[in-house]
Amino acid sequence: MHYDDFSGWVGIIHWHTFEEIAMKTRFDLEQDILNVTIMTQDLDTLLWRIMDSPDGPLTDDDLANIIIGLKYTLQLRGDKLWDTFCQTYELDNYRSKDNDL
Repeated sequence: MHYDDFSGWVGIIHWHTFEEIAMKTRFDLEQDILNVTIMTQDLDTLLWRIMDSPDGPLTDDDLANIIIGLKYTLQLRGDKLWDTFCQTYELDNYRSKDNDL
């Protein structure tokens, strides 16, 4: 893992091994669905920062950047969820040759 400090936010870059890219199960799908719902916790944290943080108000630019980051993160979680769904049910690029129509 690589940790990168960017404007107070910590980003994690995780390099996948071949074993992690193997076909997914319904348990992986359930976990990815739950990961999408974590967005509510992210929004709670943002609300805390806006309403209750002792650091004072955010600038409009800071707030816009945070929202853009949250939007991008949600998009990535949705993309990962869709990929897990496709792997679980062998759709699209994960379709086996036996399932070709």
